[in-house]
Amino acid sequence: MINIKQKESILNNLKQKASNESLGQTNDQVKGFDFKKRFNPISISDLLKMEIPSTDWLVERLVPKEGITIIAGPPGNFKTWIMFNMAINISRGEKLFDNFKTQKTNILLIDEENHLRLIKQRILMLGGDPDLNIQLISKKNFIITDKNILGKMINFCKKEKIGLVIIDSLVRIHSNDENSAREMNVVFRHLGQFCKHGITVVISHHEKKEGMGKMKASSRLRGSTDILASCDSLISVKAKENNSIIEIKQPKSREEESINPFELRVCKDYDLVDFQYIGQKEKTKTNDEIIMEILKNNPDGLLKKDIEEIADNEYKVSKYQVRESLKRLEETGEINCKKGRGTSRIFSFIEEDNQSNLEF
Repeated sequence: MINIKQKESILNNLKQKASNESLGQTNDQVKGFDFKKRFNPISISDLLKMEIPSTDWLVERLVPKEGITIIAGPPGNFKTWIMFNMAINISRGEKLFDNFKTQKTNILLIDEENHLRLIKQRILMLGGDPDLNIQLISKKNFIITDKNILGKMINFCKKEKIGLVIIDSLVRIHSNDENSAREMNVVFRHLGQFCKHGITVVISHHEKKEGMGKMKASSRLRGSTDILASCDSLISVKAKENNSIIEIKQPKSREEESINPFELRVCKDYDLVDFQYIGQKEKTKTNDEIIMEILKNNPDGLLKKDIEEIADNEYKVSKYQVRESLKRLEETGEINCKKGRGTSRIFSFIEEDNQSNLEF
């Protein structure tokens, strides 16, 4: 006959075993796990004594070495053209747009969007030649979450001394739910394996439609907010004036302050295409940025009617535009909303460190 204490002991052992198995571990594996060896924690004292080099850029102020850069924009807005042009300039060690210094390196282009015929046509139109140190893979169904393929890809890159992998596009290299922070975190953990081996990643991604009101470039990024949280640099590309001008913005730069927006002129001469640097634009605030600024200046939060009043009086933003921005910012997790008195709601700014929390 089993007494109560024995029952409790058996139950606790079963719970512990179930907990370990849910983490993919057995009791023997837990006992043999060396935490210090696996994570190697260091003290602040040791950190402050370390000689850590400053940020190294593959493309000055735009693409950090051994980091992940996303080039985003709506379809048909020159994302692929910009990436191909970047690849040609980096392969030669020439300035991008005759303005941003690059470091010469070998490149692997993984294009899951375009056939070889179109890639060849665009490379030639951008002035490419046979001497470019670029290797490419076109429509070979590369899946980043396949660990076996990823490991072999990294070994290939190391053997060929490839310092940059360019991928077109994010949606084509995984089958995870784009709107799930947890699933996109898995995708970017796999992309990060390139960076751990000293390889820089540049990858294209799509943006959402703007709708009626102006949106921040970072808010236009399609899918989970963890996509933005996972990259080191975000470059937003937008064509305007009948595709004769391209506006470039950098909504995020983890290493340094983002550069001011600048414009490129699309120059077409017979079968050649070039991008001419026009210059920086003075930063203009979107409606979303205005709402964020209002909430930052009022850390205790504001009622919607108070936000509408400030936005109208100080920024000439309409009530409709305020409502649209509040809806977008709440959906992307950049602001918080809680119930006030009666039917009223109080909106407040969320600090950046809390915006990228995963959904568990």
